[in-house]
Amino acid sequence: MRMGKAADEAFQRAQERIAEAERKGMKSLELTAPEFEALQKLPEEISRLTELTSLNLAGTGVGDLSALSGLTGLTSLSLVGTQVSDLSALSGLTGLTSLNLMDTP
Repeated sequence: MRMGKAADEAFQRAQERIAEAERKGMKSLELTAPEFEALQKLPEEISRLTELTSLNLAGTGVGDLSALSGLTGLTSLSLVGTQVSDLSALSGLTGLTSLNLMDTP
């Protein structure tokens, strides 16, 4: 299924932000509305951010978290207002101490 233009653009911006986070060894990443409101799918490249401890996806259209399954260093994850309904991809994130699911399905 092809994403719409706004979703494609948000996906590309997310790829760029993830590449920057990887280059800089960032521990925290925010892909949030309004800039990423149209983001429907997480780029697979996010799985390379193994040093990440905090991720905020608030206000995005993201529904699939499978790309996060290997981010075992995550301690904080915000999914406020996302389309996430299946949390099984997070089962291996044993260091997760903060998970915000407000306004998710």
